[in-house]
Amino acid sequence: MTHLEALDQSIKAFNEGNWDEYKSSFTEDCHYTEYATGRSLNSSDELLSNSKSWKNAFPDAHGEVINRIDNGDYVVEEVVWSGTHTGELHTPDGQTIPPTSKNMKVNAVMINKFKDDKICETNHYFDMLTMLKQLGLS
Repeated sequence: MTHLEALDQSIKAFNEGNWDEYKSSFTEDCHYTEYATGRSLNSSDELLSNSKSWKNAFPDAHGEVINRIDNGDYVVEEVVWSGTHTGELHTPDGQTIPPTSKNMKVNAVMINKFKDDKICETNHYFDMLTMLKQLGLS
């Protein structure tokens, strides 16, 4: 599997909620940093739990890749995330934001590093302020 195929698999699996396929795109000891929330995760199990939490808050969450830059073991992706907030959104500090039933659509950049054709590191940057405004929370 090529790097781009692994990325295609991971975003398709996230969109569909196919968690076994999603997890198989990452190394077991992958590192994931979500800068907007301050989350730093150090395994595919932690990443899976975090991704499921986002999908529970936004059951129709969908990522659409609009641009990629492939540079060997690194691939940078520009992604548009969208979804409707119909589930509880759990914050990193343990709080819960009840559903707003509002839609969000935010731009993001994900810098992915590969090891043995699996994602071993992701730095995820997205516009939290815009998301909170769209949900009526800011």
